[in-house]
Amino acid sequence: MKRTYPAPVCDTPHVAGCCRRPSGIAEVRRAACHVVVVSFAAMVCAAGLACGAPGEAPADGALSNIISGVPSVIEPDARYLIYLHGAIIETQGIRPTHPRFGVYEYEKILQTLAERGFVVISEVRPAGTDGMVYATKVVEQVRELLAAGVPPDHVTVVGFSKGGGIAIAASSMLADDDLNFVFMAACNPWLDDHPEIVPRGRLLSLREASDELMGTCDGLFARSPSQHVQREIVLHVGGGHGAFYRPHPEWVDPIVEWAGLEGSAAPFPDRPDAEIGDQGESRQ
Repeated sequence: MKRTYPAPVCDTPHVAGCCRRPSGIAEVRRAACHVVVVSFAAMVCAAGLACGAPGEAPADGALSNIISGVPSVIEPDARYLIYLHGAIIETQGIRPTHPRFGVYEYEKILQTLAERGFVVISEVRPAGTDGMVYATKVVEQVRELLAAGVPPDHVTVVGFSKGGGIAIAASSMLADDDLNFVFMAACNPWLDDHPEIVPRGRLLSLREASDELMGTCDGLFARSPSQHVQREIVLHVGGGHGAFYRPHPEWVDPIVEWAGLEGSAAPFPDRPDAEIGDQGESRQ
């Protein structure tokens, strides 16, 4: 049985309950957004960051190693990265502009990740995508890669905002401690309503210190038995939630390192108190 809730207009309606704010945060003025109905069972809010038309898929040919789904020919030695975008792209298209956070450079993010050595799998989700349902699609994609002989440590699932909620759900469904997951600005009190979610894998949380909307993943990580492969890095890029709208090296570099690329195979578990350059704190 489904319960539905009218979601208050907010900057990041990612997951059920995510529109609740920490106390004391001032309401931000917005223009012409609507109240959406959110499925309790969906886990992920159906709305985008602002009003607009559904987006189109990225332009073909940006780079040969950016694709919208699992390739027909899977190379077991390749490094695959599934990138799950934020909610605003569902409603405003591939280069949306948020009045507070600026332009979301989705295609530049994909290109940057591809240039760092990944085969990038990403597509624009339709407006109102049910996050739980989409998480099962991600699970199917990962399992297809594994069945073709790709080692689990060659697969990385990265999600930002609403996409981060989807990545969290997928990690719980897959329950594979050797897969790589990166949750970017994905944790807040919505997780308290879903104790059944137990993330598994090599788990990296990236959050921006100035982000008033999303907080630490410590509580989520406490549920997981994968204690030796969990890290949270607090960035100091600035720009609040919009720190992840553009491919800043402050968060791209940790993803590359977490995935073991560029001669840096799985370094984080051996450096529990390490800082990555001057990007911020590295926390267990």
